[in-house]
Amino acid sequence: MTLRPGWPAVSGAASQFDIRAGLRATVAQDAAGNVKTGVAVNAQTQSALVSARTDMKVDVAAFDAVLDRYGPVFVRHEGVDQVTLTAAPTANQRIDSVWVRQQETASPVSDAANGPVFGVAKGTASTSPVAPAIPAGAMRLADVQIPSTATATNSSGVTITQRYPFTATQGAPLTFRTKTDLQAWVGWDGQKARVIADPTTASNGDYVSSAGVWVGRRLYAYTDSYTGDYSTTYQDDAAQTVNLGENTPCLVSIGMAYNGPGQVAIVAKIDGVERLVLRNTPQDSTANVAYASAVVHLTAGQHTFITRKGKVGGSAGVFWPGLQNPVPGAGVLSAFLTVDRL
Repeated sequence: MTLRPGWPAVSGAASQFDIRAGLRATVAQDAAGNVKTGVAVNAQTQSALVSARTDMKVDVAAFDAVLDRYGPVFVRHEGVDQVTLTAAPTANQRIDSVWVRQQETASPVSDAANGPVFGVAKGTASTSPVAPAIPAGAMRLADVQIPSTATATNSSGVTITQRYPFTATQGAPLTFRTKTDLQAWVGWDGQKARVIADPTTASNGDYVSSAGVWVGRRLYAYTDSYTGDYSTTYQDDAAQTVNLGENTPCLVSIGMAYNGPGQVAIVAKIDGVERLVLRNTPQDSTANVAYASAVVHLTAGQHTFITRKGKVGGSAGVFWPGLQNPVPGAGVLSAFLTVDRL
């Protein structure tokens, strides 16, 4: 075991690798102590860093990143740089990977030069191409799939998939693009994370690591948009069942936007009971938005969630159609319902 020179401390005592060892305390780590490499989370990085052009190059936008070369290396990219890809394959398609790396000539690293650099790993053309490997110590920014017909990165058929991970400071919640990315990270007990762009909507949300497993805060998520007249019947979405290992307080949130005649409502049904009802302003012909939330205490065991929507009755205000002559007429109803652990 080694107690390494501190930094800042005696002048010249700490090498760049000693300094990086000290900086590990500032960067998020997994259960095994591996540094969370990636870019800092901001509006740009949550959108896209790598974008297409009218030639065989891609633009790389500004970012702040943490790389790992025997300890964290903090790299800032300012402005926009271009990275050049080679011409499209003569047949089929290939995937090229755009990466960034901090080069080092000092042992134990043995690169040819020092300093940060962008690069491209060229894939192999195929009917089913796969992304190529990238150099040791590099961070993958994006994969660019290029068909044989492409003459520029904005040509038809070219797809750019953002691949860079997100970093965080030690103890701060982590950010992951998909639930698959999250599950590849072995968190320590109590480490928190958020999934922001999973194709399965219900997989997005907050998680906490418990005994090596990522447990989601979100128990239920529903979102959809409908066009129709609900004055004769209501509609229920498919039931979703969740098992809770302990008594759990939950935040139930519902929201809607409606642009038709009459008053509509959506309901959060939990275990067959209407626990939260949301109505829009009656007989509003323009887009109308409403939101409500409530805390519900759920016991350990199995629970069933359903989202119900329909027209509200007439002057008596009875919920559900047909009871008090609800106002007929079609409209577009967009609704969401979520149930989250507190």
